[in-house]
Amino acid sequence: MANTKSLKPFQPGDPRINRDGRPKDAASLSALARRIGHEKATTKDGKPIIGPDGKPMTVLEVIMRQWAQDPKRQEKFVDRAFGKVPDRHQLENEDGSAFVLRVEYVNKRTDNNPTDAA
Repeated sequence: MANTKSLKPFQPGDPRINRDGRPKDAASLSALARRIGHEKATTKDGKPIIGPDGKPMTVLEVIMRQWAQDPKRQEKFVDRAFGKVPDRHQLENEDGSAFVLRVEYVNKRTDNNPTDAA
């Protein structure tokens, strides 16, 4: 059952009200992300986070510095900083023509026991 005793209705000027609302499309979401990224980063008690150059850091700079230190996100950090390496591989024959690679799986098992190693 829902807890209705602690519910508080919105009042004029209530800080919980989201005045911007849900973004209408991807462009609005991107614009919102850029706007948030350029805001000055602050600690929980409202003090600005100061960077190594002595200037206040932006939210985006704090995120990028976290990515640079996190081994799981370092590849994404490098991709953002220097461009992503293409994933597509093109193989060519010696004469320059396109190389066609066909992979075909053939099941050569004769028994119906899936627990045995193939």
